[in-house]
Amino acid sequence: MNLATPNPESRFSSSESAKKLKALVGDIAGGSDFPNRWRAFITQFETWEASSAATNLSRLNLQLKFLRDLCAAFPDAKLNKRTEVAALVLLDSGIKNIGDTFNGSQLNGRTGLLKVISREITDRYGILYVFETQDGSRFSREFFD
Repeated sequence: MNLATPNPESRFSSSESAKKLKALVGDIAGGSDFPNRWRAFITQFETWEASSAATNLSRLNLQLKFLRDLCAAFPDAKLNKRTEVAALVLLDSGIKNIGDTFNGSQLNGRTGLLKVISREITDRYGILYVFETQDGSRFSREFFD
């Protein structure tokens, strides 16, 4: 296993988040073959993670890869569009959460206080935020790590 970048499953495997993610995906994707499909997905991801391709990825990109592969393993479930699934996979990734406020660049180019109103994972696996400025105006931006 690659020690430079933690495996999301390993990070989840001994936590309450792991149980929640597996149960949630099981509820959504279901089926009697779910345990075998889950195990096959985890094995495939861990094999890839141990490869040289994974060594230089940021934690966020590793977690997005985990989500992308999870979506490929359970394609009918559209897991990247499930807020609760994305939140569990991206836990501790360093991305902004709904309700967070910070100083950032506004549409007018000036820096000001922004509040995260919503966040979603796009089909391109970017993170689409909707921000609200202090005057109440809103705008969106998609970010890629």
